[in-house]
Amino acid sequence: LDVSKFKFEQTDYYGKPAVAFTCSWTSRRWLRLIDIPRGIEGKTRWEKGEGDAYQGHAWINREQVDPDDELWFTEGILNTLSLEQVGIQSASTFSSSHVPTKFLKGLAKTQPIVVALDSDNAGQKGTVTLIEALKVNGFKNIKAAQSPYGKDWNDLLVAGALKDNTKQETIEEALWRGRLLLAETFAEYR
Repeated sequence: LDVSKFKFEQTDYYGKPAVAFTCSWTSRRWLRLIDIPRGIEGKTRWEKGEGDAYQGHAWINREQVDPDDELWFTEGILNTLSLEQVGIQSASTFSSSHVPTKFLKGLAKTQPIVVALDSDNAGQKGTVTLIEALKVNGFKNIKAAQSPYGKDWNDLLVAGALKDNTKQETIEEALWRGRLLLAETFAEYR
């Protein structure tokens, strides 16, 4: 990631290095742990303190969402930053099972949306759940995108799959995998 394109702070979590991101709706910061302490599951945490963590919210690395440009939802801030770095407007839901209901209320119902959660089992289930929630909330221009199984958008950025000469093919394949995920009939799947 090009660290000149976003704001972050270096901090620690129980003596282990972490990267902290501020969120506009709370004084608590989201932490991405670098070296996960023994006995701790997961690589992300919210700082302890007052206020909401992420319930109902989504994180963006811009002042506002462009209502005419596709908005790609990812699970994590690093995935959102990876897509933003290559010119794709993105927002982080923080979790595959989280629906950012408060954030959705601030979007135009005509907002083109691509649900691009991780391609593991939880991400695939979350993709279906988020798409259903988007439909219930009046959004109609919705697609799904899936990175290759076991890879996320940051993995693809690091591997060079989002460079100028490979980005279009990578995105087209991800949208194809998204259509496969959502296919309800064999004919659709084909």
